[in-house]
Amino acid sequence: MSTWNDHERWTAMCSGTACPICCRKEPLDVIATLETSWVTMQEFAPVPGYVCLVSRTHAVELHELAEQVAVAFMRDAQKVSKALSAATGAVKLNYEIHGNSLPHLHMHFLLVTEVIGLRANPSIQRLSWGQGTHRENSREFVTHSCFPWTSP
Repeated sequence: MSTWNDHERWTAMCSGTACPICCRKEPLDVIATLETSWVTMQEFAPVPGYVCLVSRTHAVELHELAEQVAVAFMRDAQKVSKALSAATGAVKLNYEIHGNSLPHLHMHFLLVTEVIGLRANPSIQRLSWGQGTHRENSREFVTHSCFPWTSP
């Protein structure tokens, strides 16, 4: 059964009391902390270069954030977008906000590497923590290339 089909569980997750992110105090695989959010990258990302921006304030919907927090979240999204674009040379970035599996506001960043024969920078392949890539090396590459302001 899907989490959102279990009314009691879904309500608890939406309130934050059973939200895995809130219970852990942060999401998994954090590579950077921004003004109102964390940037995460899964060990086995669904596509090369995939990152996720997770709100540090529990909310299910963007409109649930106070206006100044929502504006700051979008500023964080813009910062991630600019950094990923510059570091990867992606032809296009796609953004997705779902929340039907995990009701804690988060935004997915998906890189488009080919459009009508155009190709992105080959370094984009280094952004995947998939087969044959050491997690620490990828984390280091992403952190230093995309988010240098987080480095000591």
